[in-house]
Amino acid sequence: MSQENVEVVRRGWEAINREGLPAALRLVDEVVDPDIELRATGRLPDVGRVRGREAFKKWFAQILGTFEWRLEADEFIDAGDAVVVVARQATRGRASGVEVISRPVFVYGFRGGKVTYIDAHRTKSEALDAVGLRE
Repeated sequence: MSQENVEVVRRGWEAINREGLPAALRLVDEVVDPDIELRATGRLPDVGRVRGREAFKKWFAQILGTFEWRLEADEFIDAGDAVVVVARQATRGRASGVEVISRPVFVYGFRGGKVTYIDAHRTKSEALDAVGLRE
């Protein structure tokens, strides 16, 4: 099942980069658990915690309406019931035109083939520690 989880995340990133918000909302309905939790404290944007599928969809719509957002994965790491993604993220404010480049590392947690949480981390080692792996 874990390689299937990697493919779910990879397919999601490709669709979002290709189609934007429509793909994001379709994917949320398809692969996200109704009780999902997004935890991105201290990241840009700092969302704190977003809980529940509908709140997650609203957050996604707000982010993609405010920013041009491009995610590129340098690495997908199979961590059993989780997938670690070492990323490059470029956001550009639609109104301001200001671009911010960052290198977050995301952890997608899975249960029953659905994403149950997404955590944003500052470093790969921090994310690997969170899923019980060492660099």
